[in-house]
Amino acid sequence: MPAIAFTADIWKSGARKYYISLSVHVFDDEFEVIPFVLSLRQLTGRHLAINVEAFIKYELNEKFQMMPNQRAGITTDCGSEMFAATAHGLFGPRHSCIAHVWNNVVKNDQVQSATSTIMVVKKRRIQPIYDEFLSEDNEPVIIQPETRSITLVGLLERVFNLLDRCRQLITDIRNIGVVQTYALVEIGKKGRGFTIDMDVRWNTTYQMIDRLLEHQNLVDVIVRRKFDGLTVCQTNRLKLVALNPDDWDVLRALHQVLTGFDVATTIVSASHYPTFSDSFWAITKLRQILISNTDQPRYVEFLKTTALNYLDMYIEKHLSKGQQEGMLIAAFLDPETHNDMSQDDFSKAMEIVKQKLEQMSTTTSSSTTTTTTRSSFLPLSLPTSQMTFSKKDAAKQRMNQLAGIGMNLSNDRSITAAVEISLFTNAIKTNQSFKEFWSTHNQSFPRLVTLVRRYSIVPATSVASESAFSVCWFIARKQRSSLSSRTLRQLLVLKYRKNLLKFKRQDQPSLLQDRLTQSLSFGITGSTAV
Repeated sequence: MPAIAFTADIWKSGARKYYISLSVHVFDDEFEVIPFVLSLRQLTGRHLAINVEAFIKYELNEKFQMMPNQRAGITTDCGSEMFAATAHGLFGPRHSCIAHVWNNVVKNDQVQSATSTIMVVKKRRIQPIYDEFLSEDNEPVIIQPETRSITLVGLLERVFNLLDRCRQLITDIRNIGVVQTYALVEIGKKGRGFTIDMDVRWNTTYQMIDRLLEHQNLVDVIVRRKFDGLTVCQTNRLKLVALNPDDWDVLRALHQVLTGFDVATTIVSASHYPTFSDSFWAITKLRQILISNTDQPRYVEFLKTTALNYLDMYIEKHLSKGQQEGMLIAAFLDPETHNDMSQDDFSKAMEIVKQKLEQMSTTTSSSTTTTTTRSSFLPLSLPTSQMTFSKKDAAKQRMNQLAGIGMNLSNDRSITAAVEISLFTNAIKTNQSFKEFWSTHNQSFPRLVTLVRRYSIVPATSVASESAFSVCWFIARKQRSSLSSRTLRQLLVLKYRKNLLKFKRQDQPSLLQDRLTQSLSFGITGSTAV
């Protein structure tokens, strides 16, 4: 039975109705990730953990009848209700959305001082654009006094207040007609306009700062220019939010620190390739970026210090031991991240993988687990430094074909799990992608393939579920009420039909595939699935 991973998320519509989205992720025969929406429903009543749990339990147990051993895990945000609904393991191991964890690091990287502690608080932000996504990640964070310095506290307080001024500045530019017209003319049709960050949108603080820095000269002109038609209040407000050269230096420092989080989020926010291994790699790189203080301006050094503290704190808080272990296994099995692992991480991953292989059930009753593989393996007497056995294997197969010898006539040989791992660590030293490597070697490493399908399929983020909400909201805005609810639901999942058709081409038809076919079809039965 194929291992299946899930993502789930909650969305609040403009009418203040709550919806839940459940997506599924599975590998095809060529190790390409196939994602699609499993179900999207309105939550009746309050979106308490018991209702979310009942919804997911019905979808997996009764509607699609997925076996417990198929469930590789479910990825959700860090909200208390979603956590309570999925933490018990009925849907597989629960994993925190890495992008939400990083977003907590970024948005809580501004503090206000108190007498004995510094508590991260959420000030009321200016959000003229309606925020349609629901997030429950807001939570206070305490930094003990002994872990901080007065200079660092002063900078963080300044950053907090500076960002509020930037939001007010952008709001005035966008809301005052004559100023908005002037800005649009100066930016031009192809330029990027100003934007305001949102707590529940990943990396929007970085994007806000990025565009402010891009239009620094324009901003300086706007706050000093005398526009006709402005009231005294509007004129004074623009003067109050004017940014001095030192303010721009602070914004540049913050932009430099947040760039790593923006790039890392881009890497893991995908649905069509494995991201669990990438999340481990990205966290490692983020730590390296934040630890590096060589020839850095003082502002950058202080901001990196606090960002690193928050990163470690939130990883420890939200990423369970099982999730961190799974990320390590996935990174070990992915050729795109394997060779970047440190020696300590590599050794730890080796031990965990060996333990997993020892725990795997087998069809043999012998005490030593073995598997049968083709004789085209690299001979055991060859040195492990030889890295061309896969090409040699392909060449031998081609020679046998030319000689008219069937491949099923090759001799069999049994190898142990330890030998399989040894051969794998030699073979993975390649420039192949994840899909290319495992499509080529899936028969060579049968035990490890089982781990790949179990761990690498887990999404690092809940972007698949959130993107379904984005499509739904876009259609609702564009079409308003001109389309029926049934047609809207059909349009929502239309883009996933090609994935379903590919999924249906698998050799082993199952009840899950039949149910999915009905769910995403244009028939009356399918219209009720979303």
